[in-house]
Amino acid sequence: MFRAVLAFIIAVFLVSVPQVQAEENVLRLYTLDCGKVKVLDANIMDDTDSYTGSLNLVASCYLIQHGEDYMLWDAGFNPEAIAGVKDTDMFQPKIEKTIAESIAEIGLQISDISKIGISHNHFDHIGQANVFKDAKLLIGAADFDALFAAEPAEGLHPAFIDEWSDGENVTKLSSDHDVFGDGSVVILSMPGHTQGHQSLQVNLKNAGPVILSGDLYHFKDNYEHGRMPDFNWNREETLAAFESMKKRLVDTGARFIIQHDPADFASMPKAPAYLD
Repeated sequence: MFRAVLAFIIAVFLVSVPQVQAEENVLRLYTLDCGKVKVLDANIMDDTDSYTGSLNLVASCYLIQHGEDYMLWDAGFNPEAIAGVKDTDMFQPKIEKTIAESIAEIGLQISDISKIGISHNHFDHIGQANVFKDAKLLIGAADFDALFAAEPAEGLHPAFIDEWSDGENVTKLSSDHDVFGDGSVVILSMPGHTQGHQSLQVNLKNAGPVILSGDLYHFKDNYEHGRMPDFNWNREETLAAFESMKKRLVDTGARFIIQHDPADFASMPKAPAYLD
């Protein structure tokens, strides 16, 4: 009887080990709908003045599952702030549900998010960051410093992300960063749009590498013609980042997702579906 019980325990253990290992090796990329935004004057998105009329873009956020770890990439609009947007404002955002509501559809709670990566410090990428105040913040060092300078530049909204204003639980980045230490998720330093702007590469097993643009580009025409907004921090650094990204895309064969581009957003499975 003892031998039979022992054999059963061993058999269960041998079956369960691969399952545990498989869970630890899970890498998934979820796309979250973080709203839409109308840009009243499209020309603001090109410093060579090539556009006319208005422009409709999306706001997208992403969730990366790495084993039992969950990392949020970008934090969309702040719902309270956009409630006061007027018809005459240059940027007119709308959101249908919060990030917390979106991750709930995957079966997750706010407390499940252990890391939050921010592509850059503009309002449409940090709006709901404070909701995830217990997560480790990964942000470009220069962008963090700009947010919490004695006199932040006009247009920055440090209140959206001030849960980390003391610098605690923050990793400030000035170069590429391997998030989990295994090469699966890498934050890419791509300054130019802002001083500390970043993109994200996720090396999925089945779908292959996927690179999330941040705001390196805002839509396909920007990408195809090497155009950038009037309000970019530095033109020369942006052009250098363009070249760096083009080389990386050739070298890796990665799928490139422009985070504000409606067609790119539409091409991604939406949570609770995912790429893996």
